[in-house]
Amino acid sequence: VRKYQDSSMDSLLAPLEHFSGIPLDQLRLVACLLLLAPLCSAFYLLKRIASASTRETVQHAYSLVVGLYLGYYLVGTGIMHVVVSSLAVYLILLLAPTPVGYKLGAALSVAYVFFSHIYRTIVDPYGWHMDFTGFQMIATIRLFEFSFSYHDSTVNSTMLTARQRKYQVKELPGVFPFLSWFFFLPTLIAGPAIEYADYSRFIAQTCLPSPLIPALRKIAQALLFMAVVAVWGGSYGVDAIEEVIVQHASNHSLAFRYWVLLFSCLVARSRYYFAWLFSEGLADLSGIGYSGTDETGNQKWDAAQNVDWIAVEFGENVRGCLDGWNKGTNKWLRFYVYDRLQCAGFPRTVLTFGMSAIWHGVYPGYYLCFLMAPLPRFAAQLARQKLRPRIIASNNSVLKWLYDFSGTIITIMCVDYCCVTFMMLKASSGLTVWKNTYFGPFAVATAGILLMLPLSTPKKTA
Repeated sequence: VRKYQDSSMDSLLAPLEHFSGIPLDQLRLVACLLLLAPLCSAFYLLKRIASASTRETVQHAYSLVVGLYLGYYLVGTGIMHVVVSSLAVYLILLLAPTPVGYKLGAALSVAYVFFSHIYRTIVDPYGWHMDFTGFQMIATIRLFEFSFSYHDSTVNSTMLTARQRKYQVKELPGVFPFLSWFFFLPTLIAGPAIEYADYSRFIAQTCLPSPLIPALRKIAQALLFMAVVAVWGGSYGVDAIEEVIVQHASNHSLAFRYWVLLFSCLVARSRYYFAWLFSEGLADLSGIGYSGTDETGNQKWDAAQNVDWIAVEFGENVRGCLDGWNKGTNKWLRFYVYDRLQCAGFPRTVLTFGMSAIWHGVYPGYYLCFLMAPLPRFAAQLARQKLRPRIIASNNSVLKWLYDFSGTIITIMCVDYCCVTFMMLKASSGLTVWKNTYFGPFAVATAGILLMLPLSTPKKTA
């Protein structure tokens, strides 16, 4: 864990830490995100004021120098892990034979983050202090994707998908632009891991529409979720769950235990919503969030989208809910792990699950979540296959509304119930939470599966 020294920014944050009860390392994160708003706007302006001969160099230098400084302020010398691991993979791709270089690079990136997680559990067991592992997780996705995208340049284009052709890296860039991509300001702290091809195209662009309105819209949403954390973060969270459900469950009603569990999970998600939405706003301010226009000519600003909080909070099924969460990581798992990795004897779903587990960390609570998550997802899949067609065929609008509404409520409860062990970290605490709430959502999902399995699947009508 980084031992911070006093700084001028810390002296400003210390009174706020005392007033709000929010740990200083989290306040540093928020302060850096807020500081990045004008810094990313300056990035956008560099495209307009820098001369054509120096424009790209100036952008690379600005991103690398400022990004390194902010990374050092947040995690100290731990930021060097990102530099060392990225340069190690770069050297592998530069020196190793092409058929094996990309595999070694991808393997090294995953091994580095895995052992980083192990190191964290040793020096800060079951702690929530900010350290370099968050940066390293984003770096892992970048390095893994880059290794495969660089390899794609050596493959016959007819063997690549349209997406693989779009993101292939045709030649190894210089070290300077390579590192500047790693420390690109808008995605430095909370991601998503922008593909190198997108970053390279963005650096070369000179004319972009004004990002102000879409950026402010996302930043405003982010600030609303920050307000949720500021108001309720001290009352609802891991400590509240530990107090009400784990240690003194008998002193509280079952309804209150569920309330604490569900609202604590909402507050925990709000921290991520704030960071991701704010980062999306920063990406828009820099210009990289622009993704062109739709078929009607309206501008699209979703190139750096990492969360769809409406889909998460109001999804009608588990899959829709999860698809809206951490979209950058989901794309990596889908297009680079599930589609690319092959190992005799291991189904691709098992490999993808294993990669996701390694990437997240080694706390036992994570694996309890991964272990139980398929249960409600299978129940939702059966409901969509066997119940939903019958509901739609009934032409009963009230029945359909009840189905959709109940699906939304059950979905978020099941997701929260699985993910509470993610928050608790300890397997013992997670299991106690489930035991003292009588495994309610799991029981509902199991009962639903047993009831739906005997049902026939309605045939699709032409």
